[in-house]
Amino acid sequence: MVEIYAVEIPSGMERSRLEELAALAGPEKRRRILRYHRQEDALRSLVADLLARTVLMDKCGLAAAEIEFACSEYGKPYLRSGGSWAFNVSHAGKWAAAAFSQRAEVGIDIEEIRPAAMEIAESFFAPAEVGSLQSCPPDERLAFFYDLWTLKESYVKFVGKGLSLPLDSFAMRMGTDGSIAVDSALPMAAHFRQYELDPGYKLSVCSGVPDFAGHAEVVSFAELEERLGR
Repeated sequence: MVEIYAVEIPSGMERSRLEELAALAGPEKRRRILRYHRQEDALRSLVADLLARTVLMDKCGLAAAEIEFACSEYGKPYLRSGGSWAFNVSHAGKWAAAAFSQRAEVGIDIEEIRPAAMEIAESFFAPAEVGSLQSCPPDERLAFFYDLWTLKESYVKFVGKGLSLPLDSFAMRMGTDGSIAVDSALPMAAHFRQYELDPGYKLSVCSGVPDFAGHAEVVSFAELEERLGR
């Protein structure tokens, strides 16, 4: 089963505390986190890493220091040692989210709903998606835009080819019955699920298996700290 977890990101943190927690992410990730000019960006990256690390500790029976992440040539993270779990993380605004599966690859994307121009869709969406968006009632268009955007991003992250897979090279199809499918030349079977996490956000997940958890499990940042012994 594909499991989904989410955590609300703290609004602020003392620099010394940020550095202490970033040390858990390993030397290279710690350097990247601490290089951010804005603390909110550093916190998003940090909390997403800690969320994945904490869940995988339980799944794999490892200590925090034994969890080692690496990235594919296209930048997709994976668990280097200690287990066969696939995972993926995303963060936006005040939320970090992560998907996990022991049976198939996963991709996840969360986005904060903000005003979006149609030019973005026309530049990055497939023609069929642009047409669906244009025919959507005006008061529903923004939400539909983020449905499409997060579904497409989750698919790109599931496939794991990064920017080498253009967003307009495949098209999402959302049925009136709630079904979701993708028109793509790639042979990988893909299944999708969306979750209601926060009215101001859209959260979409893609996996090679159709078995998704019924809801996203929300944990507190304090729980992460306690589990990490920090």
